[in-house]
Amino acid sequence: MPWNRKQIRVLFALVAFGVLLFVGLQNLGTVWGFVQILIGLLMPFIIGLCIAFILSVPMRAVETHLFRPLDKKCGRIWRKIRRPLAATVTLLLALGVLAAAVFLIIPELGRSLRTLADSIPGFIARAQAWLTELAQKYPQWQDWINDLQLDWNAIAQKLLAFAQSGAVDLFNSTVSLATSIFSGVFNLFLGVIFAMYVLMQKETLARQITNV
Repeated sequence: MPWNRKQIRVLFALVAFGVLLFVGLQNLGTVWGFVQILIGLLMPFIIGLCIAFILSVPMRAVETHLFRPLDKKCGRIWRKIRRPLAATVTLLLALGVLAAAVFLIIPELGRSLRTLADSIPGFIARAQAWLTELAQKYPQWQDWINDLQLDWNAIAQKLLAFAQSGAVDLFNSTVSLATSIFSGVFNLFLGVIFAMYVLMQKETLARQITNV
């Protein structure tokens, strides 16, 4: 019995998958590096799909219950802009909820940090009192410390070298953090744009995926 076109495509896909799997298992390091690069390139689209998935349900509610009843009154132009307007309103509502959550969390975090900072002087005072009490109870420790012959110049040089190394590491960490923040913001911006496109064309995209 001759094979139809769909069966041939399935067979070709299975053979191609088997070949790719065999080659990938033979070069796992190269494949993993390629996967990381690919994920980095696709990250804005992944973020956009996640945003679109989260906003899809509230956008449907906004469009159905708020905007669709106005179709008969506003006419054809309204029906064309109804979906983009619903997506924009839903995105603004989500940003508002996120901003409200941030504004509620940050003051509480600030209060916790202030409480921690206020407790530091008391902790230092208790530690000093504890050390003084130990010195009074065990005076031989003080004599032992005084008898130690320390090379303060060598210690200072080591501390200076450590400080210089720490400064370089801090600079590198700052640059890396700034780069990561910029990359994250850029990916988020592109993700929001892609999410808006998916939300406005979700029925068309669903039909195209189904027909593949």
